Amino acid sequence: MAQGQNGKVDRVKIHVRDGVAYTSGLCICANGWLCPVCSAKIRAKRANEIAVGVASLIMGGGEAWMVTFTVRHAKGHALAELLDALNDAFRRLGNGKIAVREKKATGKIGTINSREITYGKNGWHPHLHVIVCFKESPDVVELTYMMARWQRLWMAWTKKHGFPADKAHGVKWDKVMTAEGAGEYIAKAQDSGKHIGNEVARGDLKKGKLGSLTPFEMIEYLMATGDAAVVDLWLEYEKATKGKSWLRWSPKLKAMLGVEEKTEEELAAEEVAGGEVAELAEAAWKMVIRHGLEARVLEAVERGGFPALVKLLTAHQIWAVKKLSPDEASETPDGPSESNAA
Repeated sequence: MAQGQNGKVDRVKIHVRDGVAYTSGLCICANGWLCPVCSAKIRAKRANEIAVGVASLIMGGGEAWMVTFTVRHAKGHALAELLDALNDAFRRLGNGKIAVREKKATGKIGTINSREITYGKNGWHPHLHVIVCFKESPDVVELTYMMARWQRLWMAWTKKHGFPADKAHGVKWDKVMTAEGAGEYIAKAQDSGKHIGNEVARGDLKKGKLGSLTPFEMIEYLMATGDAAVVDLWLEYEKATKGKSWLRWSPKLKAMLGVEEKTEEELAAEEVAGGEVAELAEAAWKMVIRHGLEARVLEAVERGGFPALVKLLTAHQIWAVKKLSPDEASETPDGPSESNAA
């Protein structure tokens, strides 16, 4: 519920930034896997961290490659087992004397990796996005050896676990970009899908392909259809991701690339700059929840600003408060004001 400093109940504020409405003043869970609100904030900020770090690497003469790893999956395969196979196979790539020699020969300084999960006609489909960072452009021969070894080990390890990767798509390498275009990492809009940080960190933005659903799309599907079958899938997703990290940087890599270290809780708690539209008292926000209006409140603000919000809330006898500027006062329709709001 709404909570301020020292646990004191505060008003829930509604803001708008770049046409997107969001709330502040609510308790946070900082769960990047399960909470649509916290996940969006955390993943957006993690995406920017990646963008800043990779741009710094490239502008400093380094090189980055993005590698996507997948495993073969079928209906009925347990998500937890698929995730374990994915994680174990990736750990295998960095272990052993050959991996140590490979790191030295290529100049590899670390990786940034995240897990993305969808569900479709063939069941759960987890995959791994990894940015491999090199302090300078690696020797072509050594990089080729590295690519071949990773492909060979990935195929063998996933087969051992019972989820053999497809030879053509199991490991896919793409060079990130040239130093001249490094600034684009920062400039690309979050929702463009071309921001390198988004590609790695923003699984919440992606739309499922060929009928597949992201976990948050499962929630939308349930609300739209009432199909309770998706509940069991969500519960399986909750259980399989519990205690697992969705994003990892190699030790010391953030410091090397000039990226500040912040916890998920710190990121979720940070306020995002944006224009304040309205405030709702705790009792008013409880009524919003009781009527299931959370999403509609934000949609109303995005669609028509404070007047649209007032129209929606007054229809349910909920009073909102807005801190008006002189220029905005004339635009407000008859309705609640700061002096008579609950």
